[in-house]
Amino acid sequence: MKWGIIIQARLTSTRLPRKIYEMIGPWNMLEMCVNAGKKAFLGDVIVAAPLGQEVSVLGSIHFGPEHDVASRFWHCAHAFNLTHIVRLTADCPLVDPKTILNVVDEWMENKHYAGRCNAPDGDDAEAFSIDELAEVCRTGPSEHVTTLMRAKHPPSVPEMPGIKYSVDLPEDLERVRRMVAKVGLNAGREAYIKAAKECM
Repeated sequence: MKWGIIIQARLTSTRLPRKIYEMIGPWNMLEMCVNAGKKAFLGDVIVAAPLGQEVSVLGSIHFGPEHDVASRFWHCAHAFNLTHIVRLTADCPLVDPKTILNVVDEWMENKHYAGRCNAPDGDDAEAFSIDELAEVCRTGPSEHVTTLMRAKHPPSVPEMPGIKYSVDLPEDLERVRRMVAKVGLNAGREAYIKAAKECM
């Protein structure tokens, strides 16, 4: 069994283009995700980016189809000999390393998909096996890596409506910057939830 973290990243967001390079303190958003992955001490941390996009990061990167994201993940996992994967997205720069380890522990206990999604929105991580990913790929090209997995095994942690620190829009980015100015980098899930409420 070999776990690794794959971070989904792209430059072509229509609502906030090139957002993965937006700075929050001394780091850009993609770097913050990579740092969180490394702090989980789980294994390889790889950025999975679309072919033809000039995505760069200090660390491992794998390029694959832009719109068939499930295939991009599958080929990335095989390139690094991963049997089990934690999926992060670069629009969640404040993901807590403890959340990453929590979804791994849940997968190990139940032996199927485990996720923290919108609980709160911005502290998202999902764990699954290469076999579960292959099942998604067999259904055909898909922009959505885990939708089928979540339908079979809904996340066990309830969503937290109204708490958001993922970055989709310019106003989200400014909110996250205010949060970090208030509580600092690496403050952790509970501190960020409190700061998000204060910065809404």
